[in-house]
Amino acid sequence: IEFRDIEYLQLSDFPRLKEIWHGQALPVSFFNNLFKLVVDDRTNMSSAIPANLLRCLNNLRYLEVRNCDSLEEVLHLEELNADKEHIGPLFPSLSGLRLIDLPKLKRFCNFTGNIIELPKLENLTIENCPDMETFISNSTSVLHMTADNKEPQKLKSEESLFVADQIQHLFDEK
Repeated sequence: IEFRDIEYLQLSDFPRLKEIWHGQALPVSFFNNLFKLVVDDRTNMSSAIPANLLRCLNNLRYLEVRNCDSLEEVLHLEELNADKEHIGPLFPSLSGLRLIDLPKLKRFCNFTGNIIELPKLENLTIENCPDMETFISNSTSVLHMTADNKEPQKLKSEESLFVADQIQHLFDEK
């Protein structure tokens, strides 16, 4: 089964759905033409996109995750973390990312390797994610780079990480 011709996929109102894909990695061509993915109101998910689906989303330009009451992270990279490898660009074409109304979201992803890249990201919107501690968590500690490029600092959960001028530098280089 391949969905090469699908360009837009919206998953909405699946209260019993626990994961998008269970099992082995998919061929890169599985969602070859998918450029827009919207995940809306899936209440039993702990993550929106598992690692085995990542490599299929090379052409994804827009990702929106919203209204998911139990979602704790957008990308589940546990399998990649075991290798501690540089995974390169997660979504080489992604220019827009929206995270909206995710009350239990703690992070975009957790990765213990060297680098995670979102090379074309231009628009990042994060709204009403009260439990979010950091954008990308590096394993055991929650780190935050300040806008003035000082050493990483541990974040307290009540601090606001998403002031635009504090994280803009993370997305300026292409």
